[in-house]
Amino acid sequence: MNNTQKKFSETAYNRICEVTLPIINSLASSAPNAKYTAQDILDVALTMSHDKSYAAPAIRAMKRRQANVMTGQRFLQLLGSRTSDDMLEVSLDMLEAAVKAMVDTGKLGGSHTVAIDVHLKPRYDKNKNPDLKGGQRKSGTNIFEGHMTAQVVSGKFHPTVSAYPIADGEPQAHFVGGLIENARRLGVNIDTVLMDRGFNAVAVIREVEVQGVHYIMPLIGNQKLYEIMKEVDRGTGPAVRPYTMTNKKCESVTGTLVIVRKKVNRRDKRKKRKQNKPLEIQDKYVAFLTNIDVYKPTELLKYIPKEYRARWIIETGYRSLEEISARTKSPKTSARLFLFYFSLLLTIFWLICQITQMPYWGPTPVMPLTDYVDCIYICAKEGRSPP
Repeated sequence: MNNTQKKFSETAYNRICEVTLPIINSLASSAPNAKYTAQDILDVALTMSHDKSYAAPAIRAMKRRQANVMTGQRFLQLLGSRTSDDMLEVSLDMLEAAVKAMVDTGKLGGSHTVAIDVHLKPRYDKNKNPDLKGGQRKSGTNIFEGHMTAQVVSGKFHPTVSAYPIADGEPQAHFVGGLIENARRLGVNIDTVLMDRGFNAVAVIREVEVQGVHYIMPLIGNQKLYEIMKEVDRGTGPAVRPYTMTNKKCESVTGTLVIVRKKVNRRDKRKKRKQNKPLEIQDKYVAFLTNIDVYKPTELLKYIPKEYRARWIIETGYRSLEEISARTKSPKTSARLFLFYFSLLLTIFWLICQITQMPYWGPTPVMPLTDYVDCIYICAKEGRSPP
């Protein structure tokens, strides 16, 4: 490691320590003869993120006996000894401190578009934990660890500014409102929220409108929508019109329906031809609901699809998280909460590193997230090297 690399690593590592240690200090043992501190917890979490590994092999890589590192069992014991509520408070404090640090750079000024989505991590527990969420079968399971997150998708930098764990039976609208409120409290001004079809509910739309923000959301198809699409296809009805959604409780919400023509790919066309079937109306059009003011319908037809495409940034963000997500077999919700929020914290400090233009020596102008984590891991490891 040359001097530039060493200086970069030390600065990045110290920046994380400065923000994180005061918060996770409560996780360390308070016993008079306690051997390990918050610094030890931080270094183990960094090592696990660097290797995308479990606690035991990550700690072996740190040469545990020579560098006086706690065992993997002790690390998970410290995290697992906390209640889920206590750990959630610590985890949220970590994320909020990181977001505040990014707000302080001045790069989150002005109004922003935010995407809200649910991130599901597969779980293979024999007995379903009430903190988990059921879903469509994926990766050999239909039980998941769920988190609803809000990520900035406008501008150059895209931090996750709010997150909350979700489970079965919990009101989705409540969490959507909470994510928006938390982001605003930290200084992020939200103008528009992008959501996918999973949020297609009257209660969710009402909550977003109560928060005073715009929204764009594709609708789940039904017979009423298909009839409207057919009218648009025949040219007998407008593509932009008022639309009212009603739920089983007879609660309703009215927004602007925007019917947008899809670009049908060749593979789907060939598939339909082989089946001797015409393209269905839902194959040709997608319906969006929004509360953005309509001045010129033709302008809205262009604006909505273009604006909504930014939602895919949150999917890219989830893939980035997988690159640095520590793994654990611990069934303890508190341990898993800490590791998930720690990965969110790392991605935000990686963005801060780009904003502050810390010197980077690599072949690309922007340091990859994995390289950033490598640097702070090396710094943490060298600080523990035996004399």
